[in-house]
Order: sequence, then C-alpha cells, then structure tokens
Amino acid sequence: MSLSAAELSRVLRSLDALGLVDSFLQKLSLAEPRSALLELRRPGRSFRLLLCAESGRTRLHLVSARTAAPAVPFPFQGQLRAELLGRRLEALERLGEDRVLSFRFGAPGAPARQLVAELTGRHGNLFLLDENGLILGSALPNLSKQRANGAGARYQPPDRTKLGPAADGEERFAGVEGEALSHEFEALYSETDGAERRQAALREQARPLRAARQRTLRTLERVRGDLERAGAAERERQMGELLRANLHQLARGAQRVTLTDYREDGAHLVEVELDPALSPKAQVERHFHRYRRLSHAKVRAAARLAELNEELAKLEGALTKLEAEGPASSIEGSAERRAPAQPPRALSRGAARRLPYREYLSSSGERILVGKSARENDALTFKIAKGNDLWLHARGVEGAHVLIPLERGTEPKGETLREAALLAAASSRGASQGLVEVAVTRARYVRRARSGAPGSVTYSQERTLAVREDPERLRALKARMK
Repeated sequence: MSLSAAELSRVLRSLDALGLVDSFLQKLSLAEPRSALLELRRPGRSFRLLLCAESGRTRLHLVSARTAAPAVPFPFQGQLRAELLGRRLEALERLGEDRVLSFRFGAPGAPARQLVAELTGRHGNLFLLDENGLILGSALPNLSKQRANGAGARYQPPDRTKLGPAADGEERFAGVEGEALSHEFEALYSETDGAERRQAALREQARPLRAARQRTLRTLERVRGDLERAGAAERERQMGELLRANLHQLARGAQRVTLTDYREDGAHLVEVELDPALSPKAQVERHFHRYRRLSHAKVRAAARLAELNEELAKLEGALTKLEAEGPASSIEGSAERRAPAQPPRALSRGAARRLPYREYLSSSGERILVGKSARENDALTFKIAKGNDLWLHARGVEGAHVLIPLERGTEPKGETLREAALLAAASSRGASQGLVEVAVTRARYVRRARSGAPGSVTYSQERTLAVREDPERLRALKARMK
C-alpha cells in the first residue's frame, strides 16, 4: 500500500504547482514514530502535509485534518520541533530517482537543516541532518545493516537496487492530478491508518505485559530449581541422625566412613563423606545445619512459587482481556501495572519536580538519568539505581551522577553510553576544559564516602572514557529531554 515512485512524482508535481516551497513551518507533530504532520503557511494559504514512513504505508500527500496525538510524545518530535519550527522550506526534492525526499529548511543567521524521508516501504525512516549532512537524529534507530546511519554519522541514502518492487509499482487514480490526488490518497489510507494505529496501540500496551510475563516465567523456573534442591533436606537430617548414632566410629581427619543404617526393610551399609578438618560432633552439626537451611529454603520457595503462579495468572488474564477488548481497554488493575521496574513515562509537572533527576532519551531510545544537585545525586545513586545499572561521573571534579538503567544481563545500545558520558561531562565543573575524563562502573560498585556529604562517593571496577565537547549532539539530547 506504499506509494510507488511514479505516484510520488505526481504528488510532488502537485505540491510544486501549489507553491509549497517558500512556505514557513508553523507546527509539527508525530502521530506515529515515523509519521510527521507538517503544517506550513505562506501568505494567503496554509497546508497540512503528511509525511509517513511507516512500514507498508510510506507516502506523501496533503491532508484535510490533524491526526490524533499519542498520550506520550515520541522523542523525535521534540528534536524536530527544536530544529525546524519557524524555518522556511527552501527546497523539496528527490534524492536520486526513487522514494527518498529531502526537505531543506533555512532561517536567517542559522545553519541549514534537512529532513530526509525514506519512503521505501518496510524500512522507511525519517532523518534530521545538519548543514554538513551529518545525522542529528532519526525517527527510529538505523534499520539498515548496509548503512551506518547513526547519530553523528554522515547520512547515506539507500541503494535503489535493494528497495524492492514497490519502487515501480502500479499507479492508482490514473488521470487524477493536483490537490484532488492528495484527497484520493487521504481517503484511501484513512481506514488503513486507523487499523494500523489500533494494532500499534495494542502492541504498545501488550509489550510490557509480555515482558513481565517472560520475567515471571524465568523466575518461576529458578524457584522450581530452588524447591527441587531443597528437597534434599530430609536426606541431610537422616545423615545427621546416622552420624550421631555412630559418633564413636568417627575418627578426626577421616574423609569418609561406612556405617550400618537400620531401616524398616533391613540393614544397609551407607558410605558418608566427611570433612577431615571437622571434629566428630561438628560433622553431625554440619548435616543438621544443612537440614535446617534447606527446610527454611523449601518453605520460602513454596510460598514464592504460589506468589509467582498468582502473578502469572493475572498477567495472562490482562493479556487476554487486552486482546479481546482492544487497546482502549483498561488494565489499570492488572498485575502488569505493578510488575515493570520502569517508572511511569508520563508525569504531571508536580510529580516531575519531585524526581531527583532529569531524564533524557538517547538516540537509541534508552533512558539516561542525570542528577540535579548533590542531595539528588545521592538519591539517584542510592535509592533509585539498581546494581546492574551503569553509573557515570566526571573524574576528579564536582558534577552530576548519571545513570543508564539496564535490565540484568543487558548492555546499552548504540550511542547510549557515549551520550550518557557527554551528559556527565557537560554537567561537571570540567565542562569548560574541552576534554573530560568520565568514569563508568556498575551502580553496585559505588559507595558513600566516609565524609558523609550528600553526593560524595567512592567507586571501583571503573573504566574511563575521554569525552570531548560535542555541542550538536548535546543539543540533540536536550531536545529529547522529558
């Protein structure tokens, strides 16, 4: 259902005839991660231009109405608004012969900015470039394995030979031209867009539920293993009783002893492993100690198993309800709302002020938390951070504590670590030096300093990153601050 190259050419001709170039960008919004609505105005006329790079629906045409905004704005929207609003559209052209468009915006006394739209079917994407063609940000992280189109890299257009048949697909609405062509495409896609948005909302609401279910299943497996190991408690008690009844046969320094165990079905010879360093009485106590420990572990594991089974049932019920009632269904009371470790994504202004950190999104979409003051650094590191989180701080100077929250066994994606280090350097007393050394370690290796001053810490197991000033990347990060 994406526009073919020929259809896109017809739309571009109609936009050129309307005089879209030289208009000013007044508003911009993203209804979906890769779908931008540009509201442009020139004297006497306004335009709403839809630029959609969503998979299977890539297209460009005028629309008559605004699309509904998501509850939480997409990070790329803030960056686009910061860089493009108020600028004049200086040029709208194709890059090469296929469905890659360049929107060049300018403003007096400011470097040019370029919005590149890859309307290439399944792998469509939007990129924001600086005056030198370097990538400032993108709607989604780089989707191509052949091109290194990450933040800070020089933009590389796609290879037309690998774009697939949609590039030269059949033309629809033959004979329809001008604004009427946009109206036809708007009507054609309106129903498809609605269904896609509902599916996207369903996936978005189901994602944390499914992640919580997977975490619960993994925990269940571990607890079942604990319960199985705890089943050896009775065997430890029997060995303790046997050794106590034959205490006189235990020689200090022996590594094993063979004893007769009298059971209901007769006498049995049992070989018992001994610890040569222990006395005979300590050998007995060792088995009873194991018995008590395993018995307690068995009780705890059984209780935890019941809790996890109940939690799993609630998650399964919430998923079933969501799939049956659709994305608009309320799941406020489900276990999922209690399961994720992430804090809510949307906060009131009052709640945001109470947080001890500023939150940024990296170019890979991961969270970076930056402490606001000494006391709030302390709260971020010792009340919010988890052991596996990455902790960063400028070496040898006062500065903010910076945190990258991570699930166990994961590492930061893409440029997240470099961007967090840049924020740590920029938030330190050494920011004016041009080059700042930033220490990186896990939060579990950070300790309060003996001085007891808020935010004063010691740390170990660190590595060091050398960070240079990067105003462009820092500006892009600030545009993605929540």
